Amino acid sequence: MSPVSTSPRLYAAAPGHLAGESRDEALARIVGLGFDGLWLLGSRPVEAGLLRAIATAGLGPILDLPIARLPAQAALVRRAPELFQPVTPEDHAALDPRRPDTSLMRLADHVDHRALAGTVLALLRPLVEAGAAGCVVRGATLLPPAFLTGLIGELRAIRADLRIIADTLGAAPAAVLGLAGAGFDHRLNSVAWWDMRQPWFLDQERELAAVAPSLGFPEAPGGARLAPTVPARHRLELARLRLRLAAVASSGLIVPAGFEHGAEAPLEPEGARPGDLEHWRRHAAFDLSDEIRSLNASLAEAGLRGPLVPVSGPSAEAVGLLRLAGGTAEASASAALLVVNPDSHGAAGLDGGLAIRAGDGRFGAFTEHGGDGRLVPGTKVVVEPAEARLFFARAARETALPPDPNASARRLKELAADRVAIEGVEPELDGGRFPVKRIVGDRLEVEADIFCDGHDKIAAALVIRHQDDAHFSEVPMTFLVNDRWAASFPLTRIGRWVYTIRGWRDLFAAWRSEVAKKHDAGLDLSLELEEGRRLIEAASREARGEARAAMQACLAAIAAAGERPGELLHIMLDEDLAAVMARHGPRTNLSSYGRELEVVVSRRAAEFGAWYELMPRSMADDENRHGTFKDV
Repeated sequence: MSPVSTSPRLYAAAPGHLAGESRDEALARIVGLGFDGLWLLGSRPVEAGLLRAIATAGLGPILDLPIARLPAQAALVRRAPELFQPVTPEDHAALDPRRPDTSLMRLADHVDHRALAGTVLALLRPLVEAGAAGCVVRGATLLPPAFLTGLIGELRAIRADLRIIADTLGAAPAAVLGLAGAGFDHRLNSVAWWDMRQPWFLDQERELAAVAPSLGFPEAPGGARLAPTVPARHRLELARLRLRLAAVASSGLIVPAGFEHGAEAPLEPEGARPGDLEHWRRHAAFDLSDEIRSLNASLAEAGLRGPLVPVSGPSAEAVGLLRLAGGTAEASASAALLVVNPDSHGAAGLDGGLAIRAGDGRFGAFTEHGGDGRLVPGTKVVVEPAEARLFFARAARETALPPDPNASARRLKELAADRVAIEGVEPELDGGRFPVKRIVGDRLEVEADIFCDGHDKIAAALVIRHQDDAHFSEVPMTFLVNDRWAASFPLTRIGRWVYTIRGWRDLFAAWRSEVAKKHDAGLDLSLELEEGRRLIEAASREARGEARAAMQACLAAIAAAGERPGELLHIMLDEDLAAVMARHGPRTNLSSYGRELEVVVSRRAAEFGAWYELMPRSMADDENRHGTFKDV
């Protein structure tokens, strides 16, 4: 059993309970309940044969290790009595300080801690070699942290995966914090005494998390039982509530022997007998075996070692507690939610959305343990008096798509296609849902807002096609003012026309503007002239027909001009060349309006003639008679 395993599940019983012929049967039943460890309560020596039997059954034996306070007959005292002295109880000391309690021992004043550590190691070494998987250090805060650090290091040298638990019950939080860094795997918490209303337990767990994850129990191992504290009719509900509370409020669960059967007699390790376990089973007030078995299975899978997050407010009718598997919801593979009603009189409810919100929406469906309920935002989880409902959830899986090596280039291409914005097109009816109507012989005036980021020159064209034509034709658009562009075309044929707008960055026009400004400023234009030549050369490779011939002629003239800047400037700023480049040059970041618009062209008679439906019977001025043509 490894100390790093999550959510240890320990059954607490005394060695005396496992003596005799029924030992193997008892161990098999404990294993069947889903426990992975057996805490052997009491200070009496444990036989190596019992440890081997427990380990063979599949359980990790956990020893009781009292050092600071222990009975006089304890093995540690008998091995080195010079290290201990009798305890003087406070009630006797007030009467007669000379009357010590010789049945209880404590560490001697100015004890040699090196000798003490050697004695403890000599006692534990053969037990660990026989199969002991850990120990509970009783009264850990009564021992110097430096001593504990050294002792734990020596124990780990014997067995690296030894689980070492600190019993800090009843100690002040400041004293417990002194154990941080000592090497404990777990510590015992006080959830068995929490009323689920006061904030002290949550504050304590948050503060002491730096020491070690905590282990909880529904009733104190080796102490008073839970069952006698309430009437018999409420014992099952209370036991289930305390069991689930201990499981969720802790990073591991400890169940004292007999708790599952509602045993009333205190669990006294020194007086344990072989027949006690069977007696409690045969005379059970109830049986929580199935509940414990399924709960242990869920805890083993969930591995709840993260923080305990309060979901409900301090005055809420129901208490909600969310336990995470990791340090945060994002780092958690699972989570558990406990909804408790501490009231013994009326039902209470908690909005399921609170838990989903507390988990930051990172978990899948919260399904009920032992039931069919689910958390639904806006719907209350109803809990009856003294009832606890438990829900588990796994982290929601994010379906990651395989990386697309071409995604970035494709996205850039998509963005480039929309770099020139085209908006506010007129005429356009209801986003192009209805066609515009005109009469043959009219001229359709089209305007739009066309702009682009930066200071580049842009160009635009109105693209048109009659319903009988196979191809679109273009009409250049002209700049008006304030990003407003316009173009028009004659409606020479009856029928349906389609029109839209295209815009692009005009690199040659931008070049002309830049060169003109630099020339006026008297700057050197060598680089700009070479840039212009390359723009014309690139355009000539894509052009066809007369446009290509004009560009090639220009390139020939440029080559003939050689290094004469004035002549080169005259050739490349020629207006005819500018017109050819504007119409046939490269269209960088070509963008189109998102839809094709329509105009329906009708004959001239449609301008003043239309069918009109008239119902004479409805034209009367008296509601008591039908109308006639005279009324029309």
